[in-house]
Amino acid sequence: MRFALNSLRARISLIVLLSFLPAFVLIIWTAEDQRRVAIEKAEADVLNLTQIITADNKQYISSTYQLLTAFSQLPAVRNRDSGACSALFADLLDDYTSYSNFGAVDTATGVSFCSGLPMEKPIDVSETAWYQKVLQTQDFLVSEYRIGLLTGLPTLTMALPVRDDQGSMQAVVTASLSLRWLDASLQEADLPSDTTITLLDKDGIVLARHPGPNSWIGKPFYNQDLFKIVQKKERGTTRAPDAEDTPRLYGFSHMGPAEGQISVVVGFPERRILADAKAIRNRNIATLVGISLTVIVLTWIGSSVVLRPIKSLIETSRLIAAGELKSRTKLNTNIVELEQLLHAFNEMANSVEKEASARMDELAATNEQLRYEIDERAQAQAQTKILQELTASLSEAVTSEQVEAVVVDKGLVPVGSHFSVIALYDENTSRLKLQTKYPVPPEIEAEVREMELNTATPLTESFVEDKTIWVENLQDYEQRYPILFQRIQPIWKTQSFACLPLWSGKKKLGGMLVSFPAPRSMDAAFRVLLTTIADYCAQTLDRARLYEEQIAAREEAERATRRITCIQTVTAALSDALTREQVAQIVVNQGIAVLGVQSGAFYSLHENRFALVYHSPNLSEAPENDPFSTAVVSPFTEAVEQKKVFWIRSSGEFRALFPDMPQFAPLYSGGGAILPIMIRDEVVGVVRFNFADAHAFDEDDRLLLVSILQQCAQALERVELAEQATQSAAFEERQRLARDLHDAVSQTLFSATTIAESLPRQWDRSPEKTQNRLGQVVTLNRAAMAEMRALLLELRPDAIGKTELKVLLSQLIDAAKGRKHIKAQLNIRGTENNLPLDVHIAFYRIAQESINNILKHSQATQFSVDLDQGQDAVRLMITDDGHGFDPEEERAGLGMGNMRERAAAINAMLEVTSQPAQGTQVRLAWEWDT
Repeated sequence: MRFALNSLRARISLIVLLSFLPAFVLIIWTAEDQRRVAIEKAEADVLNLTQIITADNKQYISSTYQLLTAFSQLPAVRNRDSGACSALFADLLDDYTSYSNFGAVDTATGVSFCSGLPMEKPIDVSETAWYQKVLQTQDFLVSEYRIGLLTGLPTLTMALPVRDDQGSMQAVVTASLSLRWLDASLQEADLPSDTTITLLDKDGIVLARHPGPNSWIGKPFYNQDLFKIVQKKERGTTRAPDAEDTPRLYGFSHMGPAEGQISVVVGFPERRILADAKAIRNRNIATLVGISLTVIVLTWIGSSVVLRPIKSLIETSRLIAAGELKSRTKLNTNIVELEQLLHAFNEMANSVEKEASARMDELAATNEQLRYEIDERAQAQAQTKILQELTASLSEAVTSEQVEAVVVDKGLVPVGSHFSVIALYDENTSRLKLQTKYPVPPEIEAEVREMELNTATPLTESFVEDKTIWVENLQDYEQRYPILFQRIQPIWKTQSFACLPLWSGKKKLGGMLVSFPAPRSMDAAFRVLLTTIADYCAQTLDRARLYEEQIAAREEAERATRRITCIQTVTAALSDALTREQVAQIVVNQGIAVLGVQSGAFYSLHENRFALVYHSPNLSEAPENDPFSTAVVSPFTEAVEQKKVFWIRSSGEFRALFPDMPQFAPLYSGGGAILPIMIRDEVVGVVRFNFADAHAFDEDDRLLLVSILQQCAQALERVELAEQATQSAAFEERQRLARDLHDAVSQTLFSATTIAESLPRQWDRSPEKTQNRLGQVVTLNRAAMAEMRALLLELRPDAIGKTELKVLLSQLIDAAKGRKHIKAQLNIRGTENNLPLDVHIAFYRIAQESINNILKHSQATQFSVDLDQGQDAVRLMITDDGHGFDPEEERAGLGMGNMRERAAAINAMLEVTSQPAQGTQVRLAWEWDT
């Protein structure tokens, strides 16, 4: 068969082929657009995931900073109490599993004095890079990858300086974040298996890796070119091969210097990103090619069969259309199908005339059916629109109240409900509680707002039996629930309703009642609609309740943080208080700041009498400045006798608590609190607070205020002990001076006076002996003067620091010669240097203690004091020829402990050498800092 371009067959085939060309171009263009969109979406997704992970890690570091800040305020850390500090850190390690250890380092030595893990001996961290950087910056630090000296595990060390009251750095507290824990937390991420997450320090060392074993930790990042790109920008995306040379799209972000310059790198494989676009393109092309070929072949084959009969059919159709219903086609063909078609056409023509009238009737019936289907479709579209608007509004609802309002306004009111009820099951009371704010008459408020499960109501029946109840008219309503019909129907005018249980997954939440003001036939489509609304309501309510629980937990955590911060503030303030007045002022002012009270006052209790110590300036009534007895009837006496706190919300509640004291009720019109202060179960004072407006104390207020009062009691006890210690120290110092005056100066002057009185009598008998006696008098007077100078120095301690060391040592030797007949020698080498005050005083006190030991215990006949004042060090050596002692069995009376403590305080070396019958030598050396 010859192919001609101008033939109908060729032209039909060509037109069919050309008609598919735009579709092919569209498929190619769409595929490229899908590829671009997929890449842009992947870049946004990977960058968003990177920023989320970066934010999470910043939160870890911020939480650690807050934790270290709390550590820096601990008395055990600030006082370098190794035992208490280590015990506290060990307990915290059990709670904070993400950390491998907590510790504290003394900045004076660079040696750790506290650790949450047991230490065989203190660890010297002075040479570590992170410690040197903390000393240099004196600020919070996050280290690079390192292996813990104590744990031997990969960690990130976070450190914070601890400053004393003058602002000087005295210690460093540390928290070691376990990189294995960090790596494990990444493994728990709900991500596709081919997604990679890598955390790097500023040197490109892997801190954590997902997916994969923790063998990645501590190794250099496999792609250094990619790492250089990451370091150049704060965040961004790039393409690079991974460790298996597979192309990937990477998103990266890194933290600033304050967070340790940690980089987060997230990678998506390009094959997954482009897989959907590629599959769609291939499928569309294959489909288009298949359809094109099929249509062309069918067109080619069918055209030869159809062309001839078509003309006959067209002609006959024209005749029939012109009204010649007797016209028939005369064409014959050997093709069975076309022959059947022609025969059928003729039969159709035969029946046209007969069925003309019947068809008109059928057309009318068809039109009626179409109208019915259109109405049904309109109803379905209306229901679909209701569900769409309900779904859109529920996606924005956050709280349970918002969900309930949306379900009623967007779901139930549009379907014709004049009021609806949503009730949720309360596991604590085993009741259904009404949630929607629908007006309820007072006489039925209690039984409607909370319903027992055994109450005969549609809601309880639907919930307990887990079934849907459909009531379509008043007769059905009255027959099934006669009691409810008599009581409720006249109020709410309900004539039909539906009750549906609310399920979320496998959890039954409650029930929903939908009421209508007229009888209603609830067909299958309407029941499906209400069931769908109930499902949407239950699922969104469950989500909202979870959200509310999270908000409540977050608020509770914030309240706990606020309590801790307040207690820390009060503790810090009370730690500086030196008097009862200062303690009282801090407690009253802090209580006012914490609770927002109007006024407060602090009364001490001593020998059954109250005395005002401090009151806030805005106290409404005149304070009781004069002490008054506990026998006077007042709220204070009740608080003292019962040893309990009284929380008062109004003057009426005050009258209920203290019926015999109505005269005090006006003071508590806005509420208040009366709190006894107890030390060792004994009341030592009372604090009262007053509010301007009615106030309901919640549990946080009570716990916080009681904690402040406990801190107050401890501070008062500390002030009392400090006063007793001061008085005791002053008394002991007076006793010591009296003993020194009696033992040294008085006896020396008595001896000098006795010798002087005998001189006139001896002058005539023996002038030479008298001359010797005169020398003794001079020596004794000089010794007494030296003792007096030493005592005057004790009375004026600042004079010790202003007197040269060689002068102080000379006075000690002169005083020793007066107290005992002993030879003493002072040797000075070098020139006087301006020693630090603490070093100057320590050298003087250690020399004083050593000479006192020689005079009291050694039975020596002579001793020497050698002072060498060099450019690099100062050395003191005191040697005697006494009977000596065993240093391993030294007695407490020798004062060796005090001497060693003084030497350790100035970082000096003290060495005591002695053996029985071989004398004693004390050597003290202190080097200048280079």
